[in-house]
Amino acid sequence: MIDLVSKRFWYFALSLAVILPGLVSLLIPPGLTPGIEFSSGTTMAIQFEGPVAQDALRAELAAQGHPDAVVQRQKPVSEVALLVEAGPVNYEPEQVKQRLSRRFGKLSDYTVGALLQVQFAGPVSEDRLRAELGRLGHPEATLERRPVDGGERWRIATQSLVAPVTTQELKQSEPGEESKLREALAKRFGEPSQFAAKVVLSLSFEGAVSAEQLQGELTAQGHPEAVVSVPQPRPEAEAGSGPAYTIELGQLGGPRPAYDDKPAEPGEEASLRQALVQRFGPISQFQVTSRVVAAFPSVVSQADFKAELQTPGRSESEVTVEALPQGVRFTSVVTPRLRPPTLAPETITVTPGEDQRLKASLEERFGATASYTSANTYRLKFGRGVTDEELSGALRALGFSDVALQRQVLTQGDAYFLRTRPLKVGERGAQGALGPSERDQLETALRSHIGPITILETATVDPVVAAETVRNAFLAVVVAAAFILLYVWWAFRRLQHAFRYSVAAIIALIHDVLVVLGIFSVLGKVANVEVNAMFITGMLTVVGFSVHDTIVVFDRIRENLGRADAPPFEVAVNNSLLETMGRSLNTSITLLLTLLALLLFGGVTLRNFVLVLFIGVITGTYSSIAIASQLVVSWERGDFARAARFLRRLNPLPGAARSRE
Repeated sequence: MIDLVSKRFWYFALSLAVILPGLVSLLIPPGLTPGIEFSSGTTMAIQFEGPVAQDALRAELAAQGHPDAVVQRQKPVSEVALLVEAGPVNYEPEQVKQRLSRRFGKLSDYTVGALLQVQFAGPVSEDRLRAELGRLGHPEATLERRPVDGGERWRIATQSLVAPVTTQELKQSEPGEESKLREALAKRFGEPSQFAAKVVLSLSFEGAVSAEQLQGELTAQGHPEAVVSVPQPRPEAEAGSGPAYTIELGQLGGPRPAYDDKPAEPGEEASLRQALVQRFGPISQFQVTSRVVAAFPSVVSQADFKAELQTPGRSESEVTVEALPQGVRFTSVVTPRLRPPTLAPETITVTPGEDQRLKASLEERFGATASYTSANTYRLKFGRGVTDEELSGALRALGFSDVALQRQVLTQGDAYFLRTRPLKVGERGAQGALGPSERDQLETALRSHIGPITILETATVDPVVAAETVRNAFLAVVVAAAFILLYVWWAFRRLQHAFRYSVAAIIALIHDVLVVLGIFSVLGKVANVEVNAMFITGMLTVVGFSVHDTIVVFDRIRENLGRADAPPFEVAVNNSLLETMGRSLNTSITLLLTLLALLLFGGVTLRNFVLVLFIGVITGTYSSIAIASQLVVSWERGDFARAARFLRRLNPLPGAARSRE
């Protein structure tokens, strides 16, 4: 059987050999290379249009008061701009931007313009056309003359045009069934001498309601013409039920859709029913029919009239006929009631769009135009590759019928990451105006002395915030260690010397932290690896993993010591290590393979976090086997007491020396 416990001093020596170089590196300022979260400062990711030497950039930063600035070369961003012509003119550029962003991701550039193509009946000089466009508010317009059959065509590129001013009104999109019925009767029997259609409500209430109260409420709801009558009692009516009424009134309007920022409204029938319920309580019966009265000067049979009333979905109509001196009059009850007209919003242009106003002004100045077209122009830059087919399809889905694309590859120069002291904001002058900030001054100096630049990213952390971040990070680790100490002591309180287990777990934890800190200190000095917020997150994760692995071993020690035939302490610890080693190694190796993949392919953002976990998993697995349990054995065997006596003999205390004399 492998004896791991007897080799504990070799494990301690190996840990010291790994930790001591890291401690030396930590003692050499700066111990760790702090990121911006812990040291304060301003970071900028910039890109030049042409090549720029790193020494020239350092010299310019020093001339601007930043001799200690960190300058790191980065991979330049390769961009492709898409120049789009799409017609007809769309006056909602933000909607286009939102739809394209949802489809293809964030746009790094989105510039909207307009393109007019005008062919005049006669020749027009460029100076006259430019002067007229300036008078119309477009002095920035660019002109291009192209010869065409029968004359010349001008391409006018300008800024985006002002949208037309519109409003909405409700218009009748479909006539009501009343007018359709009258037209049908007139077509079949000739124009009626009398035609009227009324709405008839048959309803009864659960409570007591008088006819006078009902008439008053109908008048209050805007129906003073309503006629309230009491029908004959129904044989099937339940005893104690409320009164029943028949109400005859004019046509009730249908629902009104939302339009021009006005909300949708229910039909008058629903509104009237709701008002009656609120006024008199629940309605036990509510039926709506139509009463149609039609008179004709000629003889019309009852069967023919009744046939005209029948439509799909309508029940058998009750028709009564009355002979007149000249002709005949019919009275019919139609169920369900005749549907009112359907309303729909209609957009009305109050002021035409600027493209139409430009056309009218140009025609007034230079005569009629043989052709005139207008379209939007877009300059787009996406964060990822977008094919012409994808973009054309997306624009056509937005309503553009004619789409023309042109790709423009933007040649980019060198890109750099800069880190300086915190740049100050501008100060207010005597007039209260805010002056330029240090960042603005630095950007202006780089543009004027080196060349055009694009600011890809910028961030600033105040020194107060950085100091607070350092304090909070330190407190987080200390508090975590304190709680772990108490928890381990409580969890193993039934074992003899339970406090030793918690102290050993904390020492193993400190061992893992020191190993990670030492390696990052060396990497900071050699490869400029910075300690940032993701590093602290990784350290707390390592603390949890280290203690978790240690507790697994301690728990197996507790089981082995609690058996009736428990072996000696050292043997129990050795057996526990061998029994849990396979599980610990399998778990750690599986996790390390995943972390290795993230370290190689996960990108820069996660690199520090994954690197901390990678180192922490290795040292945490090692400390749970070779440090924590071995410390408990050394404490139990008295190794620490013997080491203390040996050190006192090498360097006796002054008081002890005098007492011997």
